[in-house]
Amino acid sequence: MKKALSLVLALSLLLALALPAAAEEGAEARLSAVTLAVKETLDLDTDAYSDFSGYPEENALAPLWYLDWYGDGGSLSVTAGEDGRILSYFRHDAAEYWDRGFQNPSFPEGGRDGAQKAAQAFLDKVLAANETVVFREDEGESLNQSSYYFRGTICLNGVPSPLGMRIEVRAADNCVMNFRRDDLASSYIGTVPSGQADVSAQRAGELLKELLTMRLEYSLNEDGRTASLRYLPNSRDDCYVDAHTGELVNLTEKRRALADGDKFYGYAEEMSANTAADAGGGAFLTEVEQSGVEKLSGVLSAKALDQKVRAVSELGLETYTLAESRFYLETAIADGGTDTGDVFAQLTYGKQDGEGGIWQKCVTVDARTGELESLWSGGPWNETLPRTVDRTAAREKAEAFLTRYWGEDFARCADYDNSALYGGDVPAEDVTTTEWYFIYARQENGYFFPDDQFSVSISALDGSVSGFQRREIPGVTFESAEGLVSASDALDAWFGTFTVDLGYLAVPVELDLSRPEYQPLAALGGSWFSALELGWSLTPDYDVQGVDAKTGQVIRSEPWSWSGLTYDDLEGSWARTQIETLARYQVGFDGGSFAPGKTLVQKDMVALLLSMQGYRYDPEDLEGTQADDLYRSAYRMGILTPEARSDDKILTRGETVKLLLDSAGYGPIARFQGIYRCSYADEASIPTAYYGYAALAQGLGVIQGDGGAFAAGRTATRAEAAAMIYNLLSYR
Repeated sequence: MKKALSLVLALSLLLALALPAAAEEGAEARLSAVTLAVKETLDLDTDAYSDFSGYPEENALAPLWYLDWYGDGGSLSVTAGEDGRILSYFRHDAAEYWDRGFQNPSFPEGGRDGAQKAAQAFLDKVLAANETVVFREDEGESLNQSSYYFRGTICLNGVPSPLGMRIEVRAADNCVMNFRRDDLASSYIGTVPSGQADVSAQRAGELLKELLTMRLEYSLNEDGRTASLRYLPNSRDDCYVDAHTGELVNLTEKRRALADGDKFYGYAEEMSANTAADAGGGAFLTEVEQSGVEKLSGVLSAKALDQKVRAVSELGLETYTLAESRFYLETAIADGGTDTGDVFAQLTYGKQDGEGGIWQKCVTVDARTGELESLWSGGPWNETLPRTVDRTAAREKAEAFLTRYWGEDFARCADYDNSALYGGDVPAEDVTTTEWYFIYARQENGYFFPDDQFSVSISALDGSVSGFQRREIPGVTFESAEGLVSASDALDAWFGTFTVDLGYLAVPVELDLSRPEYQPLAALGGSWFSALELGWSLTPDYDVQGVDAKTGQVIRSEPWSWSGLTYDDLEGSWARTQIETLARYQVGFDGGSFAPGKTLVQKDMVALLLSMQGYRYDPEDLEGTQADDLYRSAYRMGILTPEARSDDKILTRGETVKLLLDSAGYGPIARFQGIYRCSYADEASIPTAYYGYAALAQGLGVIQGDGGAFAAGRTATRAEAAAMIYNLLSYR
């Protein structure tokens, strides 16, 4: 009865607020109404809280209320609209934040399925009648997680919208701890259109397809030595087809037209100079240090490099001072970070103008030859500075510069109008621009190969070269340009990877400033706002890279997924359940196979232990730098010492248990003598070095025994290692 009376009171107060006299209602009455509505919606029992406060935010479109409850056991915060709709919810239980000390990895309590049901039950309370949620793809599970998180799209009238939500559910008891959603009332003006489309998806797809364009050019293959012709997608404006009128709407153009158009100009941050301390008189170089010194053989001094750089008059360094120089060795990432032997120098030049502005040019050169590698410039934005160089003159300067210093390579290049990549045209003359940008890419068989290119920028202020970068891949073999599929067939193949989807879209609209409800927005300088429109739009397959120009087949990159590890060889294994459960939490091996019956070697066990910390290794591919990386991580985490490394050593059950418990932090106490007892059948024969580990393993439920025996000296298998890890993670 009390609950029913509360609901009647809440509705009465809210109805009163809808009357013209609502603006004159006291804050107390409004707060009471909102509080009762929130409690009814969430079915809240707030008797345990000893303090409460609430205050409003009177924004331009939809007032909000911030409600806070406090008590010894924790707090609760809710953001709600004037009508009681729930926009955010945050529950804090004081006990959750007590220091629990060190925690070993463990499986989370509860499960994701139960947590999602709790999340849905909460959403059923707080969503409006015309709202539903589509949860996004499962983001996977991890060890020690105390909460499950869900994100989703809010659908209006059964149709996806730009509104989103996020909810956190505590794993231990499926209690909702945090919820936040986008607010329709304060984010969009106007009403929500009908969710029923008058235009078909097929018709919308035909209109949207006409906007798609592709370019045919060479792309470097994975081997890094050959290049193939591909049709590659060009970027495009954001467009949709109005689902009621059939009009093709260009959202990008709308945004451009309504935006303020403020221009931003990047400037160079000041750099601090490096200094090196003199070596002590009694120091000497080790063999390793001497080897490092020899890497700098033939490197020119900063003074000599400065002279070579200044000889390139096109850089315009006459009034600049060399501020600092830095030398570095290039490393080959693909080869595990090994040195290539190339040494580069970065020379930073600066000057101050008469108004205190700092201008910089950063030049990177080959430290042995002085050959220019790259250049970037920065300076203060000043729209009053005269622009003395137009685009045509700048292009002539850029091409003369490239011809003088890279004549033979530049002769193979042509103007690569990369504006086509972005679905636009060559930009018009801009009287405020400070730099003109040009890209020249290599051509083979009449087609561009943009992985080999020059990019140059020319200052519009003084005509000097203000930016430069050379991308070059030598020794590439290009496939022939014969037997290509047509551009229209390639476009059809690409279009086939899209879906034409119906949804509510955020569309910028110009405000009617004569309407009184928009006056607060106008007072803040706003002239446009977003409204929702129902429309058809293209959803791309983001894994698509292009279309093979020879076969017409769509080329896709390997999709990235949060899904757990999977194996193809667990059929009939006694440890299948344990191995698959571990895989759900990313604990296990990469590569698609587990080989549960295979003899366990040290690097296998180390890879399994590191997977509990987020690392993933394929034990069949653990050689050279990969194996070194594995063990470096193991040393950092204290799993074993460098002296104990023995990659292919076959492990006994005793050694496996020891590695596992050492990695979990039990090693120091396991090594105590004379304080442990265990009940294995072979207790009397367990080696002294393993006795403490055996007792702890039994107490923690890690190992139940082989026929009742610890069997410390028997060879272990991968399945047994997985079962031990599973048991440790399951311990409460």
